[in-house]
Amino acid sequence: MTNKKRKDTFGNGLIAFLFICMIFLMGYAFKNPILLYSTNPEVEINHEYDPKTNIQQVFYHSDSSVQVSSDIDTKRVGNYTVTYQIKDYKKRVQSQ
Repeated sequence: MTNKKRKDTFGNGLIAFLFICMIFLMGYAFKNPILLYSTNPEVEINHEYDPKTNIQQVFYHSDSSVQVSSDIDTKRVGNYTVTYQIKDYKKRVQSQ
């Protein structure tokens, strides 16, 4: 009888732990809706570069709703800023 009670307690604890993890992950996704492959993407000189290819996943929005602005000049070596924006959320990365 005590073994069954331990199993039930362990199962309930596991379910509670998983529920808390899900809530944490959902909260993180609301706070950071844009997930990128790299926060410092490297751009090849004299090659075309589309900053949207750096978007790995967008939470609670579509990929097409992300507005991207950049000052990348692939003809010159340097550090450039790329800004990804959805509504009020902005994420800036430096590309090299």
